[in-house]
Amino acid sequence: MLSGQVPQQILPVSYGANLVALTKKDGGIRPIAIGSNLRRLTSKICYLAVKEKVSAKLQPNQLVFGIKGECKAAVHAASIFLNSSVYGVFVKIYVRNAFNSVNRICFMKFKRGA
Repeated sequence: MLSGQVPQQILPVSYGANLVALTKKDGGIRPIAIGSNLRRLTSKICYLAVKEKVSAKLQPNQLVFGIKGECKAAVHAASIFLNSSVYGVFVKIYVRNAFNSVNRICFMKFKRGA
């Protein structure tokens, strides 16, 4: 799997998902995709192997990737920033990102002033 050499016959099983429809409180439907346990285990092993390198590349744009207690880390970092003598702006944005409906590139361009 990690090398990308997966036989064609098992691609649907390995990379597909079973869909389950859950009923929301408002009567709507929330689709839930349940993927392969083997694929998830493989991705977790891969993540553990590269998380330190990826974390170093993502920071400072991605504050808490790969950090246990990420919410506490974010609050602590915000507190340090707000209590420092550095002049700047702290913006907290809550984005509900159901099914990747938010364009993160747009946020990054805004952050960089592009």
